[in-house]
Amino acid sequence: MKSRAFASVATDPGTTGAQPVGWRPLLEHSFFRYGLAVLSVAAALGIKLTLQKFNVGYPLSSSFLAAIAISFWYGGTGPGLVSVVLSFVAFGYFVLPYEVAYRMVLPDGSTKPVYLSASWRSHLPYFIYFAVVALLMSWFSSSRRSAERLLS
Repeated sequence: MKSRAFASVATDPGTTGAQPVGWRPLLEHSFFRYGLAVLSVAAALGIKLTLQKFNVGYPLSSSFLAAIAISFWYGGTGPGLVSVVLSFVAFGYFVLPYEVAYRMVLPDGSTKPVYLSASWRSHLPYFIYFAVVALLMSWFSSSRRSAERLLS
């Protein structure tokens, strides 16, 4: 003889009645989705600053664009937009001012880094590129989600 509490959960494994009533997949929780956006941008910033510290020639915004793609793909539009804003701020505040434009060779053979100028005009092409690629990723993600809805 089964108890009533167990009988409501113990159903055929092929049906959805086998799950408790309040259970939802982890990706549907807004806390997880927005947390993913913040953590992915923080990881991207950490990667970029670490590579910058060791003078590794690395494309400027690749880690941030990967964070945006992850946020749009797994989190949806809201977390994706949060990651775009956070990445835009982190990119403009932590990365561009310290990016080396070129290295000047001194007469003694050593090199001196020459940084990008601090004017907004020199940073504008980077921001435009960043915004265009982020918008393309959001469009790809929304297209994927609408295709998934049509298939199900």
